[in-house]
Amino acid sequence: MEKRTALIIGASGLVGGHCLGLLLDNSHYTAVTILVRRELEMKNEKLKQVIIDFDRIDDYADKISADDIYCCLGTTSSKAANRDAYHKVDVIYPTEIGRIGKQNGVKQYLIVSAVGANAKSWNYYLRFKGEVESELAKLNFDALHLFRPSIITGVRGEQRIGERIGRAIFDFFSALMVGRLRKYRNIQGYAIARSMIYAALNGKKGKYIYHHRDMMSMNK
Repeated sequence: MEKRTALIIGASGLVGGHCLGLLLDNSHYTAVTILVRRELEMKNEKLKQVIIDFDRIDDYADKISADDIYCCLGTTSSKAANRDAYHKVDVIYPTEIGRIGKQNGVKQYLIVSAVGANAKSWNYYLRFKGEVESELAKLNFDALHLFRPSIITGVRGEQRIGERIGRAIFDFFSALMVGRLRKYRNIQGYAIARSMIYAALNGKKGKYIYHHRDMMSMNK
């Protein structure tokens, strides 16, 4: 298989961190670039860290180049100062990086979206996820892979007691979700990362949407 290069945005997060580790260990990838606000405490001969100001993305256009972009960028209402800040992280940054990447020859774009993503949703979180999917589709990558998980589980850098209790409850009910409800089951961040890499190396062209069943199938 042809050797590839990858660029990750959101490498400090749960899914992005798993993507980073898996890509560095994957022999099909010769180089991995990450765009970060602060340098991560890790070293690898395949890894290149680019510290950027996401509000001045065009200033780093020459750094946004790879075969595949993995977008695991996201925020929470507790971290975003307001809805405009949330929109920047979930829509503006991923779209602008995609636009520049496309100009620089990026072939594939893979992004963590959310189950229920819909640009016309009354829920602003789902609306933003739908918006970014729509904007990325307009860029006409050779392949666009949209991953739509529900609750993402795994060990995070910071975790509140309320979140731990909520996830424990959701874990209990998740197994009961069958049929049309299956896509709302929780899923490990590691499993999402593995499915993203599987899809990238599959070689298919076009636009694809993956829910829980699809991602779990790619992990077998």
